[in-house]
Amino acid sequence: MFVGSRDDHKIYAFNAATSGLIWRKGLSHAGIFNGPTVANGVVYAAGEEGKLYAVDAATGRVLFRGSVGEQALASPTVDEGNVYIPCYDAFAVTAFALPPRSR
Repeated sequence: MFVGSRDDHKIYAFNAATSGLIWRKGLSHAGIFNGPTVANGVVYAAGEEGKLYAVDAATGRVLFRGSVGEQALASPTVDEGNVYIPCYDAFAVTAFALPPRSR
């Protein structure tokens, strides 16, 4: 289970069966406003400062961070090998193509 925090700017991974903390990672200097999205072992979260973060679900290691504008206040959506995140200051949706999975 993954939870973003607006107060301390971190994302947390919890064991859903025991509710024990697995890892926590500081990401955003402005807070994680939305619920993270998980796909293929990667947690996607948007920071209020306008960045999209991709974090390894097992370890919390940051895999990617990219700018989407000034305000990313919604949860990312993953579909057909792309991550979509709305940016309210630009009234636009930014799309990131995911790298192909290694075999």
